Amino acid sequence: MTDERSQHSATQPAGSSHKRRRTSGTQKIEQISSSKRMRQNEAQESASTSLPTSTSSQQVQEKPEDKVQSRGNEEEESEASNDCGSEIKPAESRLPARGAIWNAQWAEIVAFRRRQRLLTAVGTYAISCPTIEDRYPGLEGQLRLSIRLILGSENTGVLHGQLDLGLFRGPVAFAVNTNALHVWCFTESRSPHPSSSNREIDRLRARSRAARSALGIGKVSSAALNLPRAHLDLSAELRLSGEFRCHDDRKLFLKPHLVFANDFDMKFDDLSGLSFEGDIKLPMLSDQPVGLEGFKIGESATIDGNHWTTYHTANVRYGSMWSEP
Repeated sequence: MTDERSQHSATQPAGSSHKRRRTSGTQKIEQISSSKRMRQNEAQESASTSLPTSTSSQQVQEKPEDKVQSRGNEEEESEASNDCGSEIKPAESRLPARGAIWNAQWAEIVAFRRRQRLLTAVGTYAISCPTIEDRYPGLEGQLRLSIRLILGSENTGVLHGQLDLGLFRGPVAFAVNTNALHVWCFTESRSPHPSSSNREIDRLRARSRAARSALGIGKVSSAALNLPRAHLDLSAELRLSGEFRCHDDRKLFLKPHLVFANDFDMKFDDLSGLSFEGDIKLPMLSDQPVGLEGFKIGESATIDGNHWTTYHTANVRYGSMWSEP
């Protein structure tokens, strides 16, 4: 009978110097400890891998009260962002509440902001009007509009300009408020004799009375520029109501001494006043308002011409009256 040691010695090749090593008790203890450490490390790695899934599931399961609070915060942020672009009222600002000095300066700040907003419309524009350009070759790219701010009219938002449509040329008045426009046009108009009456001055007077009634002011002898401040949304594109008075350059429609008048409204496409779309009433060319576009090509008004007060109302033919002698 042979033991394991003799069997092992028999299987070893001849001349082999390899000897079996004995495992001491200390080495066995170290091996067991190392095995335990490996199992612990594997358990920790498994736990860390499953942690994000557990965390994400906790985030998905929000409490109802958390959702309500989150929704309320979003609404407050949305309201705050909407208020930032609009014209800031003194009650909505912290500055006027700081004392009398800021109260006085706040009025100057608001006036400056309004003026800067109106100044975005000031400049010279190239006009594209297919109704005119297609019908009258040679006028392509030649149509122009210049707009300037009337000194002291920041409150009423009235602007004055010169319109050149190739066929018609003359002054145009714009305002951010239609009622202010009607009062201004009547105040700035004149008749050959103060006591005389004609169809155009009667029309302007009726419009002015209705406008003053809508604004809550009575008949006054002061200029239209003392009207109440018109509302101006600083966060929105400018919308201007206008009226023009033009003479017939080519004498195609009117007699030389007559002046054609009608409405001209526009809406800017952007806050910078770089372009606008408009509708102008030219009944001798179309039964419907004629569409046109304007593109700013200059920062200042470069077209000079007659002022609104240049024309006597007795010679003005408004709207469908253009063909009357």
